[in-house]
Amino acid sequence: AKSAPVVLLTASETEEYRAKAAKLGVQAQVAKPYDPKGVVEEIKNVLKKNKGPLQKILVVDDDPMLVKMLDSRLTASGYEVVPVTDSALAIRKVHLENPDLIVTDIMMPNVDGYQVLEQLKAEGRLHNIPVIMVSALNELDSVVRCIELGAEDYLPKPFDPVLLRARIGACLETKRLRDQEVQLRRELAEW
Repeated sequence: AKSAPVVLLTASETEEYRAKAAKLGVQAQVAKPYDPKGVVEEIKNVLKKNKGPLQKILVVDDDPMLVKMLDSRLTASGYEVVPVTDSALAIRKVHLENPDLIVTDIMMPNVDGYQVLEQLKAEGRLHNIPVIMVSALNELDSVVRCIELGAEDYLPKPFDPVLLRARIGACLETKRLRDQEVQLRRELAEW
């Protein structure tokens, strides 16, 4: 498990002390007397270094304006976005990009969202990637079909961006916990 980043405020500046602190996991040291702005900057630097890779979201929709809007909003929320406007390329992009989550429309030319979802859930390696379906279809049959095919969630268009962000966060947290469980099971099996 990853430990919390540590910034040490200290009166000692000896090399021996610095080496000992680093050995204990201290990532930055600020000697007294210190400038509060300097401490804040040091904390920001440590947090920046400790931030893991961005979670990747594949957005599939034949409407380039919607894809661009989602790309902009999700990127601003701290996600890496892979935009796809041709649904026929969606599965190929999933293989290339290995996203943490997929947001896809249902009604698209060539390959519709149901087909994308079916292909994803049929492939073992892709089966556990959560999928949020978005669609102008606001019929109960469509919602039920998506959930039965394995979608994590369904939002009718037009959707509230705050609600989408919340659903994305919930799906990614569920995936993180699933991945953690798989890893722990693997470690237990080796033990």
